[in-house]
Amino acid sequence: MMKQPQLLVLLGVVALIAMALTTAFAAGDVSTTLTAQKVRVDAKGKETFTDADKVQPGDIVEYTVKITNGGETGITNLQPKLPIPTGAIYVPDSAKPAAVQASVDGITFEKVPLKHKVKQADGTEKLVPVPIEQYRFLRWSFAKLAAHSSVTATARVTIATTPHAAGKAK
Repeated sequence: MMKQPQLLVLLGVVALIAMALTTAFAAGDVSTTLTAQKVRVDAKGKETFTDADKVQPGDIVEYTVKITNGGETGITNLQPKLPIPTGAIYVPDSAKPAAVQASVDGITFEKVPLKHKVKQADGTEKLVPVPIEQYRFLRWSFAKLAAHSSVTATARVTIATTPHAAGKAK
């Protein structure tokens, strides 16, 4: 039987593939490939990558989305989204390109770090950071993807130690 974190990561990958296929279908000559790899760091700090088909709480997984325009004309305003699976927590500053937006609902995106207003005891509102565990989507913006070229976006997540540690509003 598959452990819950493994299942959640695999479901997240399925969701990403579905998103990728939707993008490819809608754009005709655009194809999307997705990889999910477990990141391991040795004692010297060197990173190695293995398949993310089996993960455990505490593991780091790197998602890479490569979008290729095989057509004869450029594409403008490309905005790929990366859902963060339930049970996974975005690793701050791991997104490449670094100019990434995040969302807690998949609809409203803002520059990272996300912030929201919290009413104080005296009635005033204070802008405070949204807990990173509540980030559910990332989105990049590419102004133009030239004909016969590709762009790549990556981000890392940590597999939560408990299902409630990631993605639950408090």
